[in-house]
Amino acid sequence: MRYLAKEHCATLWVVDADSTIPERNLNKNTLKGAFVDVVGRIQQTIGRLIGSPKQEVKGAVKRAAGKTRKAVGNAQDAVAKSRAASTKSKSAAKRANRKKSARRGQS
Repeated sequence: MRYLAKEHCATLWVVDADSTIPERNLNKNTLKGAFVDVVGRIQQTIGRLIGSPKQEVKGAVKRAAGKTRKAVGNAQDAVAKSRAASTKSKSAAKRANRKKSARRGQS
């Protein structure tokens, strides 16, 4: 990556055509869980700062809910990846069988 410009606190990057950027499509549950976890962490910290045990507990509950939702999203991603890999391997096996059949028919 080469640095291109920096304006108004936004950094622009130029990516060479041959470089690869890892692409990750995040599940909605993963994103929402991460967001709720951060909100809970903030609420818990504020509760600790102002001396409110009630806010601390609410923040801890939100964090737990966020972590759970994030874990559900990660599990859904893993299942989707597994299905995609399974589909790819099945279609590759079908192509190989077709090639074998075609070779047998030529002989």
